[in-house]
Amino acid sequence: MTAHVRLQDLCDIDFSPGKPLFPVAVDGRMFAPHEVERIQIGIRSGLLSRRSLFGLGIVGAAALLLEPRFAFAANRTAWTAGNGVGFTWSTAQANAGTLASTDSVLDSTDITNQTALDLFCDVSHSLTIASSTIAAGANFAYYLAYLNEDGSTYGDNHVTTTPAAAAPTYPPAAAVAAFAAATQTSVIGNATGILLAPGTFRWVNQNNIGFNLTAATIKYRTYNTNLNN
Repeated sequence: MTAHVRLQDLCDIDFSPGKPLFPVAVDGRMFAPHEVERIQIGIRSGLLSRRSLFGLGIVGAAALLLEPRFAFAANRTAWTAGNGVGFTWSTAQANAGTLASTDSVLDSTDITNQTALDLFCDVSHSLTIASSTIAAGANFAYYLAYLNEDGSTYGDNHVTTTPAAAAPTYPPAAAVAAFAAATQTSVIGNATGILLAPGTFRWVNQNNIGFNLTAATIKYRTYNTNLNN
């Protein structure tokens, strides 16, 4: 069995369950079911406009859309592990274990995202303080300090690996609110979906909780999107 359709009608025909079950002749040119599906996806996705389609004709359109390099993504997009640390929670900051209130500190380890080229990251922390009443608005901030063109300084060069009361002059990548309550000894939180640039960077953290830290575990993970999952 063969279906016969005109090129101008191909865009609007819906085959169930997604592709024809038999060969289709388009303007007299025979195509297998999977080829018809590929052509329709290419047109509906905007890879080939209707105007271009009619200009090329079915032979030209098929030659373009059936090329292996135009393999179309599936209908499902999903997250995928990053090329750097991936989904493994890894140390982001090792210099904040006793970070004083209002102080900031630069980590000592480079993260080479110009190699990994990851797009997103999440951060998470578990901080310890002496039993205290945390006020509303308290937070623990994360900054991305990218390596500058001089190859030696990071961010605005105001924060170093030695904790000090110096805040970066640029906005934080995340400021994670601390739970405001009495008799608090731990501050736990996370931030997700932080956008990464393709460059080497280090994390900077600022303690805006209102109390000195007595211990800190600060980690991050990276991920990307898979358009053909």
